[in-house]
Amino acid sequence: MTTDYIWIFTTGAMVDTPPTVSATSPVNGATGVLVNSVITATFSEAMNAGSITPAIPGK
Repeated sequence: MTTDYIWIFTTGAMVDTPPTVSATSPVNGATGVLVNSVITATFSEAMNAGSITPAIPGK
């Protein structure tokens, strides 16, 4: 290089955005869903199943 190259930057903690639900089955608001239906949720990133806490609305 014939001249100095000045490069300025800072470092810091990475911001980790929480995962989001990208798809569900049955879909939100579905009616007439059989009680023995398989229920699934797809997340925006890989999940550790042990870190998911099920919740029942209203309880």
